[in-house]
Amino acid sequence: MTTSITPERDIQDKVTPEKSSSQHDGKIILLKGQSQYDVVRIFIDDVAEGFRQLGHDAIVVDMMQEDYFKKIASIKGKAKCFFSFNGMGTGLEVNQQPLFDYLGTPLVTWHVDHPFYLQDRINYPMKRSVVIVSNENYYQFYLKHYRKPGVVSKCLQIAGRQYVKELVPYDKRENDLVFFGSCMGPLEKQAQLLNSKDKTLNELIWETVEAAKYEQEIELSDIFYANLQHMGLNHEELPQPVLQYFLSNMDVYLRIFRRRHVLNALKDFPLKIYGNGWEDFDGEKNNFTFYKAATFIDTLEIMSKSKLTLNVMPNNRTGIHDRISYGMHQGAVCLSDATPGMKQDIEHNQHVLFYDMASDLSESLPQKVHEALGDLNNLETVAEKAMHHAKVRFNWTDRASEIIRLVDTHNMAMALTNASGA
Repeated sequence: MTTSITPERDIQDKVTPEKSSSQHDGKIILLKGQSQYDVVRIFIDDVAEGFRQLGHDAIVVDMMQEDYFKKIASIKGKAKCFFSFNGMGTGLEVNQQPLFDYLGTPLVTWHVDHPFYLQDRINYPMKRSVVIVSNENYYQFYLKHYRKPGVVSKCLQIAGRQYVKELVPYDKRENDLVFFGSCMGPLEKQAQLLNSKDKTLNELIWETVEAAKYEQEIELSDIFYANLQHMGLNHEELPQPVLQYFLSNMDVYLRIFRRRHVLNALKDFPLKIYGNGWEDFDGEKNNFTFYKAATFIDTLEIMSKSKLTLNVMPNNRTGIHDRISYGMHQGAVCLSDATPGMKQDIEHNQHVLFYDMASDLSESLPQKVHEALGDLNNLETVAEKAMHHAKVRFNWTDRASEIIRLVDTHNMAMALTNASGA
């Protein structure tokens, strides 16, 4: 779900900084950018609605439109904050300084991807910054490597929103089992990016990968760091780009491996797969049917007409995935590998069905699917409970309220800094 932007540089006299010192009641400007399957673009629309539910004036600016900066400049009145996902808009500048510092208005950016994918945006020198991270382990990684003095930050989990009008009865659902996501390429091709001519380094990388393949609780970066320390090397001695290269390539390898591992265990099921790149899938696919990638809204519609939605968690041990939070809102029952973050917020056979990411899934996972599809009354009960739980626990209005509190904290911190003369 990583987004991308082309920073605007040295834009003169298009935005006027706010003269008033009070920004507690201003507009909230949300920056919407590019996103695979439109996922993060939908997040922007949904959190904007959350702000409006709280009585705030929320304005969405689409950065994929050529005149987006003119739209920002044309907004009248005070701005309480700007908001984006994954650092969108970070590089915007006016008069050779960060736009948000120039305006004296903070950018709140919510990183839904791991910080090592976003380090250039996180490291961008900007004072008026509030950072949200969606996974407690990601958050600790951010604090360890990137946290700058004076930047307010917090961990919040992704919410969701109901898009389907009503719960489809389970005996009327047309799909038994569906899966959404990209293939991400052949496993062996990704392995080539991990291989090193240095024997010791090669052992370090592959020991980390082997230890992480079926791990459900320990974060990939923690496994890597433990192996580094065992060799007598502190990760803090390595440059960030080096860490980013190894961690990101191991991350992709493991995501491909786990998806192939789970799908191979279900090779005899009539599984419907929606996503990009599945022509490169190098696993078994006896009864699979592949469909082109669906937009995020279409994905939610398909979920609501399916009995089970298969999920394979990325290297995200203490958070949840939007396929879970949004799926629950649509009355979908997700079948997902269990992680500490998932088990903390949702219950097995109450809001979701869990499976263990074991080395041998060939018997346990098909049996779990057979049992689930054999009891549609239970699946319908789980779906109803999941919808209710999601409305209470995973709603964007609550997240919007938390964001407002963070902005107020940031403004207070900036006032204290200015008063001290720092």
